[in-house]
Amino acid sequence: GQFSARLHALTGAKVLGVDLSEERVALLRSVGVDAVTSIEDAQAILPDGADVIVDATGANGIVPSAIALANELPWDDSHFNASRYVVQGSYPEDFCIPYQAAFQKRLTFLLPRDAQPRDFRTVLDFIKRDKLKVRDTMTEVVKPSDAPRIYRALQNREIMTAVFQWHD
Repeated sequence: GQFSARLHALTGAKVLGVDLSEERVALLRSVGVDAVTSIEDAQAILPDGADVIVDATGANGIVPSAIALANELPWDDSHFNASRYVVQGSYPEDFCIPYQAAFQKRLTFLLPRDAQPRDFRTVLDFIKRDKLKVRDTMTEVVKPSDAPRIYRALQNREIMTAVFQWHD
């Protein structure tokens, strides 16, 4: 979520991060990205809804609340750009979409699960040029042998991010 919000902001998008953690909200704010701790606060800031919702949580319970942030479909003939819901988070199992809520907002769901080499090059270039700050998101730097412990901690949401140190 941190990387996604920061990358979207780098591309010129107006980003509003929503996270229940005050610490992660403060982290986003420290790099110039607007962020709040509740869907209600987000709705107050975006009364017309969001064009794009990026769900980086992997938490099934968030889907109905996130859908509530989508643009409202007008009941007239005015031009309307339906919101897009990008499922970026890795869900451990299937997740449910509240059909009526998504249908009423005419949501489009996107499930991008791959990246092209140019995407990695672009991100690494942003980091190299110090446009994308990442050190503040690294909870731990560990050896690959710590992978089982780290993946459990990530799955249990005990840490935000870990980096593997592949050589000394």
